[in-house]
Amino acid sequence: MAKNYKKQALTLLEKVGGKGNVAGVYHCATRLRFELKDESIPNDEQIRQIPGVLGVSRAGGQYQIIIGPDVPRLYEAVCQTGDFQSQSAIPENLDSKNEKLTIKKAIGKVFSYISGTVSELIPILVAASMVKTIQVLIGPGFFHWISAESDTYRLFDLIYNTFFYFMPLYIGYSASKKLKTSIPLGLLLGGILLVPDYIALVSAGEAFAVYGIPMKLVSYSGTMFPMLLTIACLKIVNDFAQKHISDMFAMSFRPLIVLLVMIPLELCVLGPIGGYIGDGLAMVIKACEKIPWITGAIGGLWLFVVATGMHMPLVQTINIPEQMTYGYQKILSPAIKMSNICMYGMVFAAIIKTRNKGNKATYAAYLLSGTVEPGLYGVVFKNSKCVPGLAIGGVITGILVTCLGAIVYPSQGIPLIGPWIGFIAGGTANILKGFLCGSGALIFGFIWAWMIGLDSEEFSRAASKQK
Repeated sequence: MAKNYKKQALTLLEKVGGKGNVAGVYHCATRLRFELKDESIPNDEQIRQIPGVLGVSRAGGQYQIIIGPDVPRLYEAVCQTGDFQSQSAIPENLDSKNEKLTIKKAIGKVFSYISGTVSELIPILVAASMVKTIQVLIGPGFFHWISAESDTYRLFDLIYNTFFYFMPLYIGYSASKKLKTSIPLGLLLGGILLVPDYIALVSAGEAFAVYGIPMKLVSYSGTMFPMLLTIACLKIVNDFAQKHISDMFAMSFRPLIVLLVMIPLELCVLGPIGGYIGDGLAMVIKACEKIPWITGAIGGLWLFVVATGMHMPLVQTINIPEQMTYGYQKILSPAIKMSNICMYGMVFAAIIKTRNKGNKATYAAYLLSGTVEPGLYGVVFKNSKCVPGLAIGGVITGILVTCLGAIVYPSQGIPLIGPWIGFIAGGTANILKGFLCGSGALIFGFIWAWMIGLDSEEFSRAASKQK
């Protein structure tokens, strides 16, 4: 039976306080993310009872409703029902200007900005990483179908490296889109950091000044924080220009003035500061590599972080910078894969153990959704004894795979086999580490769920019939 997304959208909007209470609405792979003017209005328990809702979370300054893989269609229905434009600002009421900005809300806005910016890039990041995976599989490190000197092998290298080299351009686009400021100016500011003449200046190490202000010569290819800061500043400067410069000059003097103001800010202030932030994170990453048993345990508990809704900020501030710095991830991501695989084992057990054919199909759809939240909320949290098993299995295998030094490449959104694929691009030894630990996590999750975890009435009835 086809789902009535319009009816579901009407119900959700009513429960969050109506469209007048919505300052913004977005979505990620599995969640509707509302920015509400009054966060006290929604009743979490009532919203959880709405058909199709898997859970609710409040995090990052957002009210998040967990839907699963159907979220894009529901999001469109919400936008149509509430007359929201997904690409344009949603009008605020006058009271919102007087809203007090607390430290918590400020941090939430920062996380929301980073998350919203980088989430736009996830599809091409995964695509580039999958090209790298194919390169390893067909290259001399695995099947030996092509040599490292072949045009195809070199082409795949080129594709993978292109994503990281032009990162300032991608951030210029996605951050401008997120903050609803000028995308063409955002792209231009990103391009300035990559233009060959600038790269030549950096390589030569020649002194250079902007309007007489000395500029620090830094290579910005593969970085994201300089542009995150630059676009945040562009939003302020561009909004000021739009307010104070007549529309008569919108196509000429206004963008020129904004650009002339932004150039010294970008090259002399924001770029270097963003570089220091990136260097600081790189130092943190190096330090974390020395405590794999701790980071492995954190990664092993990842799905519980997902349940709080705080996983995306952590992904954007830890995993993505690590990816940008080294081209792979080894601090949290290998253990996160183990946590995901352990949960898959529990869902497999639920598919086999239940006698309800409708539920069998539902649980199978959880595995094929390409995301972890349906299985987490639909199986693990509905069977309370699965929760400690997921924690134990995730932590044990997470610590093991991290201490072995396994690395992963992005493989989000690939149904069922995604966690395994992420290890392939690291080579044969890395594949063995990931696949052996992953097999242990899968088997542990299955056995725990079958023997102990599946304790809800559905599985209790199935067990009694078998006796």
